[in-house]
Amino acid sequence: MKRHKEIDPTFPVKDLESNAYCIVKEEVRVDYSEDQLVDLKASFFELNSTKDKREIIQNAIKEAMTKDFDEDAVLSVLGEINVNGIGNTGIKSLKSEIKALLRKINSGYDIVRKKLFGIDYQELNLMAFYDEEGQFVYQRGLTPSERQTSIHSLKKTS
Repeated sequence: MKRHKEIDPTFPVKDLESNAYCIVKEEVRVDYSEDQLVDLKASFFELNSTKDKREIIQNAIKEAMTKDFDEDAVLSVLGEINVNGIGNTGIKSLKSEIKALLRKINSGYDIVRKKLFGIDYQELNLMAFYDEEGQFVYQRGLTPSERQTSIHSLKKTS
């Protein structure tokens, strides 16, 4: 068996299941890449634009209904409204989507539930967790029940 001086940053995917001390499903922080952040920002601006268009239409209709216009004036105001690019989502839903998207952009990460494989590094007294792609996620100390008993520790207890 190979002696480790530090935890490996990756683990062979084909060996994960057979070498795992434990398999758990946990919520894991996943940082966004630069490309993902650019896509999130583009979506944010697109949603904001749609919301603005809907608010312009809402204000025009509100104005036409609150002022003393005759039917022809109301029809002409409503006829001038451009409904291109307003989407199918209402203003209230757009605002909540925008707020959630802004939170994602500002935080720079998302929390995802993933299957993790715990690989014990007895000589380091650590348990390392790897995702299904074999990428290191985090580490923690071994619990007493996870530690291997050695001949030396058995002599001390007898």
